[in-house]
Amino acid sequence: MCKILFIAPYVGLKDLVLEVNKELKKDLEVYVGNLDEGLAVAKSLEHRNYDVIVSRGATAKLLRKHFSIPVMEVQLTGYDILRTLTLLNGHSGKIGMMSYLNTIQGADMIGKLLNMDITFYPIHEEKEIEEKIELASNDGVQVIIGDVISTTAAANFGIQGILITSGKEAIVETISHVEQMVYYMKRQKKALDKVQRIFSYVDDAVLIFDQNHLCTYANEQANVHFDFISQAERFTVDALLEAVPTLEQLFRDEHKCFDTTISLKIKGVSYQCTIIPFAEDGRKGDFALLLKRGENKKLEVGKEYRAYYRFNSLVACSEKTVQLIETAKKISRSQLPVLIYGEIGVGKDSLAQAIHNESERQTGPYVFVNCEAYSEAQLERELFGSEEGKLSRGVLELANGGTLFIDAIGKMPLSIQGKLLHVLSSKQMTRLHGTEKISVNIRFIGANSEPLEAYIQDGLFREDLYYALNGFTLKIPPLRERMDDLDDLIRLFIASANTTMGKQISGLRPDVIEELKKLPWSGNAQQLKHVVEQMCLISDGPFVEGKEVQGLLKKIKEEEKMKESNLYQFQNKTLEEIEQEVILSVLKQEDFNQSKAARRLGINRSTLWRKIKNLSIE
Repeated sequence: MCKILFIAPYVGLKDLVLEVNKELKKDLEVYVGNLDEGLAVAKSLEHRNYDVIVSRGATAKLLRKHFSIPVMEVQLTGYDILRTLTLLNGHSGKIGMMSYLNTIQGADMIGKLLNMDITFYPIHEEKEIEEKIELASNDGVQVIIGDVISTTAAANFGIQGILITSGKEAIVETISHVEQMVYYMKRQKKALDKVQRIFSYVDDAVLIFDQNHLCTYANEQANVHFDFISQAERFTVDALLEAVPTLEQLFRDEHKCFDTTISLKIKGVSYQCTIIPFAEDGRKGDFALLLKRGENKKLEVGKEYRAYYRFNSLVACSEKTVQLIETAKKISRSQLPVLIYGEIGVGKDSLAQAIHNESERQTGPYVFVNCEAYSEAQLERELFGSEEGKLSRGVLELANGGTLFIDAIGKMPLSIQGKLLHVLSSKQMTRLHGTEKISVNIRFIGANSEPLEAYIQDGLFREDLYYALNGFTLKIPPLRERMDDLDDLIRLFIASANTTMGKQISGLRPDVIEELKKLPWSGNAQQLKHVVEQMCLISDGPFVEGKEVQGLLKKIKEEEKMKESNLYQFQNKTLEEIEQEVILSVLKQEDFNQSKAARRLGINRSTLWRKIKNLSIE
């Protein structure tokens, strides 16, 4: 039995492989890692002496360049493509597919059979992906179907990426091929002795080429020193060396190659190169290069603050959503601040990101801060940074030249509101415990679940700050008011669940969708996403059946009724009466322990005692 290491580029694939192996019972270990992350995982496990590594897509190609043992790729099957296209059949937006040519050719035929209009963006190398994504964005594509690297790149450009997930049949077929590969590999193990002989006395970087000057092996040191190797699946001496004529001249007289050391430049860096030719079974022409150079340490790249959503990636089928996006696109061209209103879960951050990406600031940072996530002292430090102890930069400084999105801005303490107003008016800020005035150029987008006018009336929000922020106002309608968006949202959430759970769900049955359309969705799109994920987890596929999710639907309906009932209890009551009921209810739940009740209510004990006294709670 061969020993297999499986590097799954996404979590769902790991779960699927483990499920398949329950039946196959192979000597197989699975880890999750995409591209460089997957390479790092595989490198850390190299000492376990696996016979073969299995992965998928670009991760498999990357691993193949860094390991001498075989790396096999899980091939996409026609069923994998069919399942994904079936999920999107009927999608109202423009669909694009980006993958390698062999996958595109299979998808083209399936797309025609399903009568789907798909724009294809074939790629031959990874470096083409960014250019093709930009082309798709300009074409108005809203959804990109493809492998992990293309869908990830699409998401980085604000286009919804839907992964073509692998099915059980593809995993079974791959493992069968792996066993055949290992069988022949062990028969040819002697061919690796030449590499072992070289490594027995050399610590330098080693690359082995065949008689056609095509690289057949690069050792770990070579991959460490020459990171450009990972950008090509196979490469020749011509692609590696800038001083090719020197090497070619040596090869014209074969006996000069023995023990020859020459100076070469590789990508502008000088190396001492030793050329070692070797023959096997009387065949000449294969050779190895041993290269010595200094350390090449990469600079660490700092954290990026980017906006990923674009208007193309926002679901907009209903008339209200279409009008909202058209208005937001016009607002994007301005530098004025924006206030976005909407219930929890409607997607205020997504809309803010799209505005940023449509604006002149799209190349600048997009920074997010939620006022509800911090105490007053923490929020002030998060916004302005500090020079106390180790210097830390706040989000105002980090957002310079770009956009700062402040969520739940109505919860911002009055003391901080005054300082923020000063930044808006003066375009300058000072870190906590600092004296230097720092110039900032920021577009502000604030968001809140309720209009700020009510906060002003209650003395919770400064009127002057409100007018400084209220350049434009946008209101995102709740999901219950834009049910035409439901079908496309469900499709996208199923695609996401397939990736994370290793499922192959192609859709919901019509009766299930009708039940979902009857719900009020108090939690909006976020609640819908959570429900769809639960349905995918419960279902065995390929479609979510009503009988499978009957219990879940019943539970959701009961929860929504309870929310409505709780809301009804507070109708026609004053704020004082509601506050009295809430405090009394919490006190009862905590057995009238005032310390515990105060923590539950988010106030200190003395404030709770004062409210108990003022409200005459016994």
